[in-house]
Formats: sequence, structure tokens, C-alpha cells
Amino acid sequence: MFDECYSQNPLVNAFALGIFKKDRIFYGRARGVGNPVIYVGAKTGRDGIHGATMASAEFDTGSESKRPNVQVGDPFLEKLLLEACLEAMKTGAIVGIQDMGAAGLTCSTCEMGGRAGTGIEIDLQFVPQRESGMTPYEIMLSESQERMLLVAEKGRKMGDRCGDHRQSDCGWPAADKGSRSHRCGNPECRPHRRSTNL
Repeated sequence: MFDECYSQNPLVNAFALGIFKKDRIFYGRARGVGNPVIYVGAKTGRDGIHGATMASAEFDTGSESKRPNVQVGDPFLEKLLLEACLEAMKTGAIVGIQDMGAAGLTCSTCEMGGRAGTGIEIDLQFVPQRESGMTPYEIMLSESQERMLLVAEKGRKMGDRCGDHRQSDCGWPAADKGSRSHRCGNPECRPHRRSTNL
């Protein structure tokens, strides 16, 4: 019934099916020069670094050393992040939104900028960090869970309720640095101290 090659490393295909209004679809793209790119959710840690490549690797007796590659999820925080993002979407200020999945900030920033034909300029000193002494390499490749990247219209507010919910109810740090932390703009991004030239 199953090919022998999948007996030790099975292949699993899964998908989610939902119903939504076509005028309320949000895409993962960083459209609009000068629009702020906002980090929302949990702090960035060292968990999950190289998690995407680890998922395709073979496991053996030495696989215990790969434990740092595994992301640590928080279902309760995930629920709060989902609710906060939905509230932000209701304001009409969201231009694009994407989760920080495989390769974390590296993948989400490049994919969002690529889809819109723009660049994203980021300053890593403003990325909320759970651990001290993280290198730019670790910050960019971390796959810590419960994190989203939003692009909002410049000058728009996403509502006090959403901000209050994020910082008081969730206990999250003030991760919204707006134009100070991330900037969606010219494809010729300028390097900064502790930043990555995309």
C-alpha cells in the first residue's frame, strides 16, 4: 500500500479549507513606498533556527542535537495574536500581512517585497528579542512561533483597542516601531548598524 521509502521518513500532505469574503482577502505583499512594516507577536528567540531544513533531514541516533531547531509553540498566545490581527484588519489600514514561518524574518520580508516589486529596509536593533546576545544571523533566521509581519498605510492608526489588547491583555512588548524599525521602500535598501541589507 505504501512505498518502502516512506517507512522511515513519511511524507504528510495537509491543507486548510475555509470560507471567506473575497473583498476581505489580505495578501502577503509590501506594497506602497514609505509604508511602515510592523513586527507583531512574540519575541524572537534562538528556537527554530534552520527548522525548515531540519524538517527535510533524516533522523538517527544523533538527532537529539537537532532539538534547538524545533520551534516552541504557545497556543494561547497564538489565539491572542489571531484576534489582534483580525482587529487590525477591520481598521482598513493593513496593506499586507504574512506570518514569519520558515526562515523567519528573512523569508517574510523578501517574499512580501518581492510580490510587490519593492524593497524592505529593516533595522534589527528594534526586533523584540527573548534572548540576549543574538546575532543578526540568528535574528533573521529564527523561526520562533506566534509572529506576524504587517505592512500598514503610512499615517494610519490600527485602533487603540488593538494596541491595548496587544500590550496589556497579551503582555507583549511594544513591538510596533513603525518607521523606526522597518521601512517598506526603495528596492536599493541602505545598510544600517545591526541591520541586514536586503
